[in-house]
Amino acid sequence: MDIKLTTQAVKDIACDAFIVAAARKSGEAGVELSAPASTIDSTLSGLIAERCADGEFKGTLGELLTIHPHNKLGAKRVVVVGLGAQEKVDTQAVRRASAIAARHLQKTGAKTIAVAGGFASDNFQEVEEAQAAIEGILLGTYSFRAYQNKENASSISQVLLVSTQEQKAEFEQALHRAQALAEGTNFARSLINEPPTS
Repeated sequence: MDIKLTTQAVKDIACDAFIVAAARKSGEAGVELSAPASTIDSTLSGLIAERCADGEFKGTLGELLTIHPHNKLGAKRVVVVGLGAQEKVDTQAVRRASAIAARHLQKTGAKTIAVAGGFASDNFQEVEEAQAAIEGILLGTYSFRAYQNKENASSISQVLLVSTQEQKAEFEQALHRAQALAEGTNFARSLINEPPTS
C-alpha cells in the first residue's frame, strides 16, 4: 500500500473514496463535523448536515454514512465515519474509526482513498490524529493471505493523507511512525497465523 501526503484542496482530491470524521455533540442532539467534513458539506450544499439532521447519521463510534457527490468533488464517494461522543474522542477512537472505514472501503472495492483529520479536540494534536488515522487504516485492512489466491483479493493500493503545507514535515514523520508501528503489529499477526512447524 502506497501512503503519501497531499496538500491539495479537499474538494479537488481525486480518489475512489474520501474518509472524513464526525462526532456526536456533547449534551445536545446533533453531530459535530470535522473541518474537512464541513468543507465537503458546503461544496455539496449541506447534504451531509441534512442527512445528520434527518437522523440518518448520529456520529456513533464506527458508524458510516456514504455520500455520492455526483461530480461536485474529485472523490467518487465520501464516507463520514463516527468518532463517538465529542468529549470522549481520543486517538484510540480515531484509530478504530479509521480501521472500520478502511475495512468497509476495501470490501466495496475502493483502490485509492484519501483521509483527512481536522477534528478539533483537547485530547490530541492534529499530528497525533493523523498518525492514529494511518495506523487504523493499515491495521484495519490487514488480512493473512499467505496461502490464499491473491488475485481475487480486493485491496486498497493508495492512501492520501491530507496535510497543510505548514504541517507537511510533521505529518511526514507521523506517517512514518504509523507505518512502522502498524507494520510491526501486522508482522506479529502474520507470525501467529503461520502454521506451527514440526
